[in-house]
Amino acid sequence: LDAQVIIMDDGYQHWTLQRDLDVVLVDTLNMFGNRRLLPRGTLREPLQNLDRAGLFLLTKTDQSSIFSRAELRDILARHNKKAPIIESVHRPVNFVEIADWYKGLLTTAKSLEDLCGSSVMVFSAIGNPSSFEQTLADVGLDIKEAIRYPDHHDYGMLEMQYIMERAIKENVRALITTAKDAVKIPTEFIYFEREVPLYILNMEIQITDGRDLFQKTIAKAIEKETK
Repeated sequence: LDAQVIIMDDGYQHWTLQRDLDVVLVDTLNMFGNRRLLPRGTLREPLQNLDRAGLFLLTKTDQSSIFSRAELRDILARHNKKAPIIESVHRPVNFVEIADWYKGLLTTAKSLEDLCGSSVMVFSAIGNPSSFEQTLADVGLDIKEAIRYPDHHDYGMLEMQYIMERAIKENVRALITTAKDAVKIPTEFIYFEREVPLYILNMEIQITDGRDLFQKTIAKAIEKETK
């Protein structure tokens, strides 16, 4: 495919893989859990191993306090004084009906204003569902019910039928979920005739602090390898 850059997700612990830049994302709403390693906590490595990072990207900074971010910056600097610390937010873009989303038909997307004030039901199986739900509330949706499943959960037809029945009972205008959840919903449900539409919330990452430094750090890593 003549690729020049490869971006790998969840590769920090893959020590045998040669890489040019380690970017560590830190959720500012859930920094390091209880700071314990698996299985007692959620950490895969001790915090001191953050010294391998070449760049830190703080996420959801619009939903965290300035005090918690200051504490987080101190912790990161304590373990790594060289890596730049960049701040970002997850910005909602629009809503796409799941069948169109699968086909890549983004021209049918509804703007955030289209659903503003609507009663909806949401479901997700992600690490921080409260952040997703807060985002929907912030764009003006009236969440009648939120169903949460364990992170990385695979949906079955019975579960999706249950969710749809709940949505019909609540008389909501739409069901809303995440792109991460969308890929785990059975195809037969996606193309099944549904009484309530199911929308995917499209999101994008927006750098709010350190954009130039972010770009320079990545560009330098690429330039170093392609010389």
